[in-house]
Amino acid sequence: MSPILRAWLCLAWAAAGLIHLALALGSPTAIAAILVCLGLGEFVLALVIVAAGRLPVPRALLAAALVPVAVWIAALLVPDPATAATLQFVPLAIATLLELFVATAIGVHLRRQRDGSPASAAPSTARFLVGVLAGALVVAALTAPALAATQAARVTSPDGTFIDEHGSH
Repeated sequence: MSPILRAWLCLAWAAAGLIHLALALGSPTAIAAILVCLGLGEFVLALVIVAAGRLPVPRALLAAALVPVAVWIAALLVPDPATAATLQFVPLAIATLLELFVATAIGVHLRRQRDGSPASAAPSTARFLVGVLAGALVVAALTAPALAATQAARVTSPDGTFIDEHGSH
């Protein structure tokens, strides 16, 4: 797998983790616990890939990328109106889009590996930096509106301080 694509996977996974952690704020305890576990797991997986410099266990990583998607689908199918009311569609949809990108990229990597495609050559430093920057801009463009739509955005003021329940700093 190309180092640029591997960096994009890490960026997408870290962004999905950040969205899940932001969604945990203001969620009921059970849902918050699930979101925190998903978010921390996504951060850990991104760090594992960065530290390893490769996809250590691609099939397990593919399954891990699909777990948050399955959890969200299961939550949407639950007929409990209280649970449905706490789910925030836009942030979860963007996190799911990032997860599906990760799963698709890993799936393509597994297929190429199975077909015996030759490994891609390492890109030049300039190409790597431009590729990572482009990926970071796309991930940031997707993540910023998702984070703005969460409860975390509602409890911070523009100057970065937290606002308590009574509206004071």
